[in-house]
Order: sequence, then structure tokens, then C-alpha cells
Amino acid sequence: MNTTFYQMVQDGRRRASGDVEIPVTHASQWIVRPQADVLERPALRLGWSPASMVFIAGGKPPYTLAFGRAGVRPARVGLHQVAPGFSARELATLAAARPGNLMRQQSPGQAPDDAARSPSGSKRGWLWALLAGDVLALGAMAWHLFRQLKSGAERPVA
Repeated sequence: MNTTFYQMVQDGRRRASGDVEIPVTHASQWIVRPQADVLERPALRLGWSPASMVFIAGGKPPYTLAFGRAGVRPARVGLHQVAPGFSARELATLAAARPGNLMRQQSPGQAPDDAARSPSGSKRGWLWALLAGDVLALGAMAWHLFRQLKSGAERPVA
């Protein structure tokens, strides 16, 4: 997405760009890159309208709902599939969940900044290391063959 944000004072009046609506996007991190050098770090204000969510669980409460895992594809399911046969009145009488304290957890085996790195970055490093190892192996084989040929040339032919 490419857009322009500004804030300036003109004739004693402060003028600023309006809000920008961003389409629904699932991303764990956002990166803002100015197209030109800036003297001071820009401030960014984000806001969102939470969507309704139906969470059905069985067993003994309290229930835990985890969110924020990178790489998860959205699984939007219609309410008629989650609660088949319920009327709008019956759905309105269901108990509403109250969110508890937000607990931050780190997924096992994933560093917090892994999502910011390009997925090909680590693969590229491994490929370069493999290429360098192969070049060294070929060089060692060539040296070994060269020494064999050299020692064979020094022997007198019988």
C-alpha cells in the first residue's frame, strides 16, 4: 500500500491528512518506510473496529482463546454452521464472554522478530553455505587428482 500522510502548519492553522482505511489484512507486523529522508520519526496512530466472534467450547471453564499466530489462514465460518437451527432471538440470549487479562506468550521455536525477517533470508544463507562447501569439496577433489597425476608423471615408464 502506498499512501501519503502529512501534518503541517499553514497560515497559523494545523492541517493533517485524514484517516486511511486499510482492507482486511492478517499481518503480525507492519513496517512504515518513508520515501524520503525525514528529520524526526513520524508518529502513527492505529485503530480498528473489533469484529464479533463466536467461540464455542465444551468442557470445564475457564476457556482460553489464543490469537496472533503468524501464518494462520483465516477460517471464517457462517453462524448458521456454528449454531445450526438457532434463531436470532436464541442467539441473543446466549451468554456473552468477557475477556480476561491479556497474557503474552511466545510460541515455542519462534523468535518474536522472525515474522519481520524475509522468509527467504535464512534459506538464502543456507544455500550460500552449501554452495561454498561444494566449491571447497570440488577444489579438494581437483587438488587430489592433480597430485595423483603429478606423482604418476614422475614415475618412469617401464
